[in-house]
Amino acid sequence: MRNMKSTHPARTTKSPIFYIALSSLILWWSALFGLTYFTSNPPTLNLRQFQQAQYIVSARIENRETGKILVEKEWKKNKDWKELQVADIPENAPLNKLVLIPLSPRNGKEGWEVTRAILPVQLEIHAGFLIPFDGTVLRGRGVISDKSGSARTQVEKGSFLKEEQVLQEGVILIGKFSPPYVYPATDEVISNMQKILKK
Repeated sequence: MRNMKSTHPARTTKSPIFYIALSSLILWWSALFGLTYFTSNPPTLNLRQFQQAQYIVSARIENRETGKILVEKEWKKNKDWKELQVADIPENAPLNKLVLIPLSPRNGKEGWEVTRAILPVQLEIHAGFLIPFDGTVLRGRGVISDKSGSARTQVEKGSFLKEEQVLQEGVILIGKFSPPYVYPATDEVISNMQKILKK
């Protein structure tokens, strides 16, 4: 009789170590997912930005370049807006998603801009010195120009200053601005914003 070989491959069984390792891996991934889901931090709100904003709206950014937003609710004074044009919408702000936008009137122009909170960074500038950062005049009066000395402009409390301008006359105290932030309009963020507004 001929020795016939089977055409069926031999069955291999996985060792118990394989199943223990697979179970450990699945448990590890589940634990990491659980930690990520349950302990992720909500965005930190800029207290000064919300306090200094004239209005706060829940809105969808329709067009970042034109600044067109579709307003769902105004939180501070219950304004009934449907659509606004807003300057300084951050590049990373999501389009067509509900966000909270603190608003302030544009300095010297019509319309609105995302509020830039004045930070506690303040600096007294004397005539002849460069403005070291974008900011606003908190106290004093003066005359500013570009580096060449042309385009002289009077400034006083509330005037917006750009970095690299030169104070030609006077003494002013300037405050530095935070970048313009918008926030995802989640239930937790809205709840935190409402707590800020009650203070």
